[in-house]
Amino acid sequence: MKLKGLHFGDVAEIEKAVTDELKKFQKEEFSAAVEKLYDHKKDCIYANGTYFEFKKMCLPHVYSI
Repeated sequence: MKLKGLHFGDVAEIEKAVTDELKKFQKEEFSAAVEKLYDHKKDCIYANGTYFEFKKMCLPHVYSI
């Protein structure tokens, strides 16, 4: 996504910019990215928020799946 560093006048502009960027993704790409995020967060929860995987850190355990 090429939104980093941009400034917007209001929430409607932000919503439009994000929606336009998301529409550029293929459905399969987006689904795969969400699944990867879900799996990583699930691993963090199961590890009770402990540090694991090189250069990745989990937040403290605050919820469960």
